[in-house]
Amino acid sequence: MRAAAFSPVFIIESSFVIFAPDSLAPLNRMLKLKIRSCFSGLSALAVALAMTGSAFAAPAPSEPVLVTAPVRVVFSPEESGVKAIGELVGRAQKEVRLSAFHFKSKAVAEILAAAKNRGVDVQVIIDPKNLTSTKCTAQILTQAGIPVYVDSEHRTAHNKYIIVDERYVETGSYNYSDHAERKNAENMLIIDSPELARRYLSNWDAHRAHSKLLAGALP
Repeated sequence: MRAAAFSPVFIIESSFVIFAPDSLAPLNRMLKLKIRSCFSGLSALAVALAMTGSAFAAPAPSEPVLVTAPVRVVFSPEESGVKAIGELVGRAQKEVRLSAFHFKSKAVAEILAAAKNRGVDVQVIIDPKNLTSTKCTAQILTQAGIPVYVDSEHRTAHNKYIIVDERYVETGSYNYSDHAERKNAENMLIIDSPELARRYLSNWDAHRAHSKLLAGALP
């Protein structure tokens, strides 16, 4: 079992993921200690449920949420993030929401444009620094009729995630750029979890509320 030490906290074992916000970091450390000392034969999921009891039975939106879900892990450049995104967005039937720090991948832009052309509701938020980059591919989106919003509310709009059909979440270090695809050491998680997707959608909507529509993009 491998446990990540960053935030949010993920404990991944086989095809399951346990997700918890910063407030449960001490629990994550305790879980690792317990697993190493006396629960090495149990799955991370079973240990977490045993230790948390019914605390997660009916969480409010602002409270920690325990999620178990199938997870696909992709590491670039050994594996193709573009291919994984293409497969994910290619399954979209209703909507795609993306939030990007770097948006410089023509391939990813064309994947989103293709989804838009087959009737999927696609909307994108980008960091304003993209607008000064000659490699920014947002124009491909606006030409396809995809609303592109610029989030200037923060020093850096550093989110990197995609939400598909209120069910799938793609996130990780992977930027939507050629460097992330071919040169950088990056990671990507694709998580099948409506509960987690709802949390990410809430975050996307909050950032959309203070973002500005890019000139030339359709609302």
